[in-house]
Amino acid sequence: MFIGCGGGGGSNGGNSDFIDDFLSNFPPLDTTGHALINEQKYLTYYDNSSAQLARDYNAAISANSDFGYDDEDYTDENEFWYSYSLRDPTSKDLNYAYTFAQAWQGSSYIGVVLGADRSIETDEFTEIFGEIDTDLLGAVTDTNYEGNMSAKFDEYYTSATASGAFFDNADCGTDGTSWYCHKDDGNVYYYFYFLVYIDYSHVFFRKELL
Repeated sequence: MFIGCGGGGGSNGGNSDFIDDFLSNFPPLDTTGHALINEQKYLTYYDNSSAQLARDYNAAISANSDFGYDDEDYTDENEFWYSYSLRDPTSKDLNYAYTFAQAWQGSSYIGVVLGADRSIETDEFTEIFGEIDTDLLGAVTDTNYEGNMSAKFDEYYTSATASGAFFDNADCGTDGTSWYCHKDDGNVYYYFYFLVYIDYSHVFFRKELL
């Protein structure tokens, strides 16, 4: 059930670290000594029993003057896709904020994305998009840090792929400038990707229920 748009806290918002909780299967990455440049966090929600959640969310977002309409793909009230962007993200100290509502084959899907030149707090999702009181389907954190983090990436990769570790027997690889692992346990898909550029380092984590 969709509760409301903008303001307030909730079961997937408030001050709870629900994104960290959702991604807690991943071993932690040490970023000490490397300042954050920018960050994007992307969440998806779903209700596999009804299209009503997507209809309610779309109605609320489209009526919210803080958001502008971007795009649509409409077949009927049970099969559609709408996307919206926050009109003035800089007023929230954000680079961008956008969202979509999708109804497909009797299910509802909602996506919410925030990007900023700083760390994004979990309660900002509820503040911007309202409380979405349904199951979290997936989460992505996509972050850039100053400097070369290859030593930390090497350490993480070695630990994460050691015998008996979380990514043991997973699809993993490294070439000295990039590091990645996939894992599909039949219920959940896990993926991380690290990349070192000339003067900054890229960190990407993704978890999605199957």
